[in-house]
Amino acid sequence: MSARPTFAMLAVSLAACSGASCASNAARQADGGAAPGAEQVALRFAWPDGFRARVALEHQTLREGDPPTRAVVRHELTTERKGGEIFVRTSGTEGEGDEPELQLNLAIGEALVQVVGRDGAFKRAEGIDRAVELLRRGGADEPSGRTARDSIGRQVREDWEMTVGAWRGRSLAAGRPVTSQQEGALALLPAVTGTMDVELLFHKRVPCEEGQAEARCVELARTVRPAKKSEQEILAQVAAALPGPQGAALKSVSASSEQVLTTEPDTLVPHRLLLRDQVILTLTGPDGAPRVVTERSEDAYRFAPELDL
Repeated sequence: MSARPTFAMLAVSLAACSGASCASNAARQADGGAAPGAEQVALRFAWPDGFRARVALEHQTLREGDPPTRAVVRHELTTERKGGEIFVRTSGTEGEGDEPELQLNLAIGEALVQVVGRDGAFKRAEGIDRAVELLRRGGADEPSGRTARDSIGRQVREDWEMTVGAWRGRSLAAGRPVTSQQEGALALLPAVTGTMDVELLFHKRVPCEEGQAEARCVELARTVRPAKKSEQEILAQVAAALPGPQGAALKSVSASSEQVLTTEPDTLVPHRLLLRDQVILTLTGPDGAPRVVTERSEDAYRFAPELDL
């Protein structure tokens, strides 16, 4: 998984990457407890030594005023244990489509490595220097230096959060959301940071693969949105990032990241991940009328584990 649950990611670049990165320290957490009669699930990280998976991704971006852009990507996810750590990488990446900077983003995905503990806790990202160098060589219109490093590092962590980090060690009751507040970055604008409202939900048990009869996997949902107390802070950051007239005209920012994961509860080996990100900017036009600018991104991942667990 190296950049999208450390799987190669189309949008590791700072202006067009997806995901709302969340730090591990929660400011608050609320769990309503088990509903009477609700099914319970205990989620445990237990990837085996040498775990590998083939990953296929279908990506689409919808930008206001532009035709949709698409890409199809395939790569291999590999893991290596060194001492008390697991190194998660992507390799053999192939992609095609009209998504801007596609090949650059795929190269960045291969450069990045997620380093996690044996318990599945995220520890650090490696390969960030190489990723920043690729951005510079590629001539992408991206921030450099510390801003780029911080944004890429947050994205690598977020990719792990979506498939493992947010779920490991949790016990959830079906239909009973667990909420928290965490410091993180805005969906589709990872250089914009603030406090995020995060909701985790266990939907139901489902087959791991389409056409299977046995419901051996679980469907989990994670939603990330800016917390109300961060609205003005986020508004100011987005306004500062826009060209002068547009920044002055910005009136509101709305963003969300919605993730639906199909995974094996006793190992957290993923099978499917659907990610939908959205950001909506409301500006005042020259005539005083509101103008709404929307960008949406959707990523559909399919994982084919190569080990019979």
